[in-house]
Amino acid sequence: MPKNDHTLFDKANEEWDAGNTRRAFKLLSMAVEQGDLSALLNLGYFYDHGIGVAKNEKKALQLYKRAARHGDTAAMSNIGTVYRDWGNFRRARFWFVKAFENGDGDAALELAKIYLKRNAREDITRASKYLHLVIGSESVTEASVEEAEFLLESKGSE
Repeated sequence: MPKNDHTLFDKANEEWDAGNTRRAFKLLSMAVEQGDLSALLNLGYFYDHGIGVAKNEKKALQLYKRAARHGDTAAMSNIGTVYRDWGNFRRARFWFVKAFENGDGDAALELAKIYLKRNAREDITRASKYLHLVIGSESVTEASVEEAEFLLESKGSE
């Protein structure tokens, strides 16, 4: 990766941290145009949440997919989130599984919640399996572990 690309990415993050979201968006866009793959996820996030730019989930999804093709597990999980929010649980499950298989332990929590929402007997069993995977994962946030433990206790699944 050329040094200039990384500098744009770093500068964009500094601007974002300082609350200059429009400037951060422009810098991320420039970084992506210059081939900085590390900027794809953040640029997608800006479109996804309307940070420094009008919200555009379809554009966010395109950027997330480009990042996912390069192995970005956070992008895989974000794709799952977009599809989940659109009500496309089949595609959401596909992307959360892909994220989990690539090391994102938090994606297992999202899978569990999808199965819990369906509430069929076999889905409760699947949800329990994923909740236990969250708890046993080495790459998961503390908040996800706490939520998984709470869901297991509330469902009487332990």
